[in-house]
Amino acid sequence: MRKLWLTAAVLSTSLLLGSVAFAQTSQANQTARKTQQAKQSPTKKQQIRCPVSGKVITDIKKAPKLTYQGKTYYFSCRNCLAEFRKNPQKYLQQASNTRAVSNTAKKDGACCNSEAQAGNKSCCAGEKTTAQKAGSCCAEKQPAAQTAAAPSEKLLCPVTGEELKLETAVRVVYNGKVYYVGCAGCKAAFLKDPETYARKAEQLSKLQGKPEQSEQSKQPEPKDTVAAPADKLLCPITGEELEEATAVRFTYNGKVYYTCCNSCKSKFLRDPETYAKKAEALSKLQGKPDKTETNT
Repeated sequence: MRKLWLTAAVLSTSLLLGSVAFAQTSQANQTARKTQQAKQSPTKKQQIRCPVSGKVITDIKKAPKLTYQGKTYYFSCRNCLAEFRKNPQKYLQQASNTRAVSNTAKKDGACCNSEAQAGNKSCCAGEKTTAQKAGSCCAEKQPAAQTAAAPSEKLLCPVTGEELKLETAVRVVYNGKVYYVGCAGCKAAFLKDPETYARKAEQLSKLQGKPEQSEQSKQPEPKDTVAAPADKLLCPITGEELEEATAVRFTYNGKVYYTCCNSCKSKFLRDPETYAKKAEALSKLQGKPDKTETNT
């Protein structure tokens, strides 16, 4: 009888210890499984989309890119990059509208919902994206919906969209109106399609496309309105201050004149009488007698 009691006690103790060990093992396995799943689940990364076509950029290292107003944008192809250069403000607005539409669609279940996935349909099947409706280079050609914003108070280049300074911008006259671009390359692009860029310039900035005569009367250049010649050496073409040691020196009618570069010298010599008067009116150091000719 005593042996039976001892045997029963041993069996019950063994069962109790076994159940405790099984519970601990099961809990440890669940913890390890959760940890592994957390490691395997990828973190959501923000998608980078082409502002023209709306496509997701999968490899930004290979994608064409452009820095505009301090931000870098990536494109699905070089055609999209060229389209963006023509009207960056349009495509930036289009990209922001696309993000707003996609967020609304996800909330409403209109696009990429579970029903479409269950039916083995492609995402947004039968629907055209905002980029396609806007007529981007990667989409079907359809009339673009023009949502032109009001012209800016700032001076903007119609080719690149960058902000310009009036004193350093390249001046272009077309159809009696004055336009400004960022560089000689932009000027060449403007003149290849002047109607398009003239229209775009006036849409971008209120300072673009002013009549040439009114511009000259309202905004006279400082170098044309100097009351008395300055003590500094100034270029008669650009009006910038020069250093005699590095300026381009030449003689006209027995007098010595200076310009900032050979290009300005060539322009001077095309109309020497006008620029000689202007040089002497600007600076006391211009138009002095040539001592070398006097000595000879």
